[in-house]
Amino acid sequence: MAGMTDTVRQGIFLLWSFFLFLWLIMLPGIGMAFDAGDTFQARMFVASYLSYPLSFGIAFLLRKKAPVFVLFPLLSIIWHEIANNATGAR
Repeated sequence: MAGMTDTVRQGIFLLWSFFLFLWLIMLPGIGMAFDAGDTFQARMFVASYLSYPLSFGIAFLLRKKAPVFVLFPLLSIIWHEIANNATGAR
C-alpha cells in the first residue's frame, strides 16, 4: 500500500462516506433482519451493520498516520459475507 496516492485514499474515503450516508438512511429498518426469527445470520447481519460506523471512525482517525487504514471499513463487509457463507444463505 506504499504506492497509494493521496487522491486514491481520498477517493476511497469518499466512497466510505457515501456508504455511511446510506447506512444512516437504512438504520431504522435494521429490526427487519429478525422477521424470519432470531437466527445466527440475523445476529451477524446486525453486528456487521452496527460495526460499520466504528470501522469508519477508526479509518477516519488513522487515515493520515497509516494510509492502509482507509480500507478498514471493508472488515464489516467481509464479516457479513463470512456469516452468509457459514449459514449457506444467499
